[in-house]
Amino acid sequence: MNESKNFILTLDIGGTYIKYAIMDDAFNFYEHGKLRNMLGSNLTNFYLELRNLYAKVKPKYDLKKPNHDLIKS
Repeated sequence: MNESKNFILTLDIGGTYIKYAIMDDAFNFYEHGKLRNMLGSNLTNFYLELRNLYAKVKPKYDLKKPNHDLIKS
């Protein structure tokens, strides 16, 4: 991957699925998918699903902590 890009893991947490995408700070998409939302079974399984997703994509895209200056109220 291009090291000069800032990659962001975006999440859409719905009732049935957690949809995700990897984007850069120019809003270009690089990868997307969906997981079964495990929140209905228990909070631990929900957390583990998100943690596993992060562990899967972090090395590929070198995810950084978000720049909260990009978030507008």
